[in-house]
Amino acid sequence: QRYGPDDPRSHRAAADLDRAMAPLLADARAEGRTVVALSEYGITRVSRPVDINRALRRAGLLEVHTQDG
Repeated sequence: QRYGPDDPRSHRAAADLDRAMAPLLADARAEGRTVVALSEYGITRVSRPVDINRALRRAGLLEVHTQDG
């Protein structure tokens, strides 16, 4: 997320995740289970920061409520 999809650090992180998940997926497969892996975001190339909360707020799609305590 921080470095973009083409950065070697992103590739290493994906490989680390693959290695960590491999035994879990193998166990699930051996038991005839189906595994669905989801992510709450995607990663794509950008040339500048994307301030999504600001854009959503301007579009009236996000409200922030500050609470004491």
